[in-house]
Amino acid sequence: MKRLYTLFMLALCIFSPFALQSQSLSGIYTIGSGGNYASISAAVNALQNNGVSGNVTFNILNGTYTGATIDFANGIPNQGNNDTITFTSSTN
Repeated sequence: MKRLYTLFMLALCIFSPFALQSQSLSGIYTIGSGGNYASISAAVNALQNNGVSGNVTFNILNGTYTGATIDFANGIPNQGNNDTITFTSSTN
């Protein structure tokens, strides 16, 4: 029993840093009521906090959005030269 506990604790120490990391963004997301992100600011915060692991597109639903200050001066974590980030209207 003590050996099983030791193995469990060892596994917990090894894998817990990976479990605590947020998942980076990749793919298509929706901004707006009922979407993945309620506001443009929330989407930008997710980019800055989680980084990217591929191309990211944000489709912005019709609506009025205020208070969105977008500052990418510090870059986006893990963004490679070929990783694009696109904000577009969902109605083109």
